[in-house]
Amino acid sequence: MIIVNTYDMTRVTYLRDQSRPVKHVSWDHSGSTLAVSCSDGMVYVYSLSSEEPKLVKRLDGLIKIMETDSQASSKVIWHPDGRAIAAPTPTKTIQVISRSDWSNQRTFQGDGRGDITAASWSPNGALLATASEDLSITLWNTKTQQPVLKFDIDREPVLALAWHPTENLLSYTTNDGELYIHTGVVPQGYASLLQKTLVPAPFLNEPAEGASKTLVNGGARPGAQRRAGTPDSLDDILGDDGLSENGDPFIVDDDGAGYVEQVNVNGKRPGAHVQYPPSKRPQQYGSARWQPRLHDPFQPGSTPWRGNRRYLCLNLTGFIWTVDQDTHHTVTVEFYDRAAHRDFHFTDPFLYDKACLGEHGAAFSCPSSDQHPSLVYFRPHETWTSRTDWRTQLPTGEEVTSLSLSTSFVVVTTSKGYVRVYTLYGLPFRVYRQKSTPAVACASWRDYVLTIGNGPIGGDGTAKLVYTIENVKRDEVCQSEDIIPLPDQSELQSVFWVL
Repeated sequence: MIIVNTYDMTRVTYLRDQSRPVKHVSWDHSGSTLAVSCSDGMVYVYSLSSEEPKLVKRLDGLIKIMETDSQASSKVIWHPDGRAIAAPTPTKTIQVISRSDWSNQRTFQGDGRGDITAASWSPNGALLATASEDLSITLWNTKTQQPVLKFDIDREPVLALAWHPTENLLSYTTNDGELYIHTGVVPQGYASLLQKTLVPAPFLNEPAEGASKTLVNGGARPGAQRRAGTPDSLDDILGDDGLSENGDPFIVDDDGAGYVEQVNVNGKRPGAHVQYPPSKRPQQYGSARWQPRLHDPFQPGSTPWRGNRRYLCLNLTGFIWTVDQDTHHTVTVEFYDRAAHRDFHFTDPFLYDKACLGEHGAAFSCPSSDQHPSLVYFRPHETWTSRTDWRTQLPTGEEVTSLSLSTSFVVVTTSKGYVRVYTLYGLPFRVYRQKSTPAVACASWRDYVLTIGNGPIGGDGTAKLVYTIENVKRDEVCQSEDIIPLPDQSELQSVFWVL
């Protein structure tokens, strides 16, 4: 097996422990550990955090022995919290394995009508989707290991499953080469599971949700309380004895036979024989921590990729769209009023991902790469001025999160929480720190700048969106940190000025 570094293709790593052909490979979420499933039923787990790969574990009997062209799956899937892996077993179930000691944990028991052909955890680990050769897809609650939905598909078995990162959407491909996108796949009664924060992997020492508990006299059994430790030592409580520094030495080891325990420099007996109670906090690998749900940044007027093209900007002046040509992009700018402005296009080696179109020009920005930091580019319209275009760089490690353009300024919000304002001639006009971060979007009109960011955390664990309006030319704040009244479970899609 060969691993090629995509940044430097001359760096090649060889894995030679497999005796039979490899059927599946899967990386963990950090990209430092690789699981390799072979056709002989062996799973090899490698650590690639160092220069030389290290074989961490060889799992025998977890997966089924099968040919590489078999429809059944033996692929290892990594739980989002990083503590466990799971894989289809020869008994047509999904077995969860602890990553810390490689022991068997909980099992997802199916009806056994067909081999499992694909499996995928939801982004937060609350649900598990599996597909089998009986032409069905099952959604499981990982807390209870019980199915919440099972539906049939047409014609061919599913070979791959993928959840949408934020929406209630499941995509899958079949053996006949077709891609299906199933919206609203999780029923309404269980859709809240997708809104939870990271859910821990289902372990045996963590009881399933809804499991019955032992009752005492008809009531719940109270939790066992350990006796709290005392700040006093045992010698302080019992007083001096013959072995204490100040006690009566009624036993003297005058012949050196060793039947009297030695004391340390503090006059105490060694404590190696003392058995301390186990810690109340179990040692867990990669324990999940609660994190608030933040609103992702977006560029107003843009669209996601559809095939190899997308719109970077769409407003009442015109629109900008780009085409991915593998090694570069081609950008086209079109206007509704072709009498006032002439359409143009250019080759884009910087791979611009954000753009704005105004009366006097077009602004673009691109993310950083190995060759250059994040860039901001402004190109004026020919009819406005004979001044040439300009390009400026952001500091290393700082990325553009949103971009806006008015008749006076180019406004940029960054990943470091700054708002950078440039004139249309490329001169830095203002740089200030945004109060609510991370930034979500910005919009500008004349000398006014509207910025939106993640504010205080609500009761449902989601950050509130707050906005600020400033006149950057007069250095005046018109509105500061006001909350945008969005309904629950809704997202902001665009922001613009209406005149």
